[in-house]
Amino acid sequence: MTRSDLRKELDSTTQNGLHELVELWRQIGIENCTDRVQTVAQLIKARFDDMIAEEKANLNAILDSIEKKTRERMKILKELNLNEDSEFVTSMEESTLIQVEYKIKTEVIRLRGLRDERMQKLEDLKKKDVQLSTSLGISLSWRQNDCVPSEDQLADLEARLADAEVNIFSFFSIELSYL
Repeated sequence: MTRSDLRKELDSTTQNGLHELVELWRQIGIENCTDRVQTVAQLIKARFDDMIAEEKANLNAILDSIEKKTRERMKILKELNLNEDSEFVTSMEESTLIQVEYKIKTEVIRLRGLRDERMQKLEDLKKKDVQLSTSLGISLSWRQNDCVPSEDQLADLEARLADAEVNIFSFFSIELSYL
């Protein structure tokens, strides 16, 4: 709805309401309506003030949400060692605030999922590392703190563990062949 449409709707509603009030006042026999008109005007102004305050609160809540989700998004991007996506930023330029908020929330959910997937893969690889290390009595791979590993780090760890498995099976194959 445009401002012009809103104005027309409000003018029509106001005119109809005022016409009905004036008619009621006439039927009642109230000739001096000045006080009543002022009361009506104050009530309308008070209602507009309430509506404006409510919409300002909504705007502030949306802006606050955008700010918090943007900070979380940037934090997760840093954890994942990912750069800012220029397409994502460009998509925000012509969006409304509600659309921006939705896009950022959706992106944060996607990034959380990516982070969780990497952390789960790391946990799985750590378990495998512990099993192989226990079997061999040595540590096969680096131990990382609880930071989110990059895709390259996960691939490197996975490759080391795969090599260790091959070496273990080769060793046992050779040992078994001597028996």
